[in-house]
Amino acid sequence: MKARFLHDGAAIDYVPTVDIAAGSIVVHEDLIGIAKLDMKANVLGALHVVGVYEVQKGSLAFTLGEKVYWSEATQSLTKTTTDKWLGIAVSDTASDEELVRVRIG
Repeated sequence: MKARFLHDGAAIDYVPTVDIAAGSIVVHEDLIGIAKLDMKANVLGALHVVGVYEVQKGSLAFTLGEKVYWSEATQSLTKTTTDKWLGIAVSDTASDEELVRVRIG
């Protein structure tokens, strides 16, 4: 056997080194996920790595199907390909709107 199915992978086990608030975007190496619930430091929790989330976006506009990236340095969404890939915009969002819907994973 080369592989064995475990689960759908929408969420993965994660033990943070610091407390993490629900809704936080977490980057660990090349893995990026969103904390659905508050997580305590050094306690097993879960990161969601698949799903559609509304994410605060700053002043950028996004179009349906556009790639969305996350800057660890500024803790904000970007369109910069050198930042971490977060997902795909699943709605058109004007620059004056606060949130964009992003399909992560």
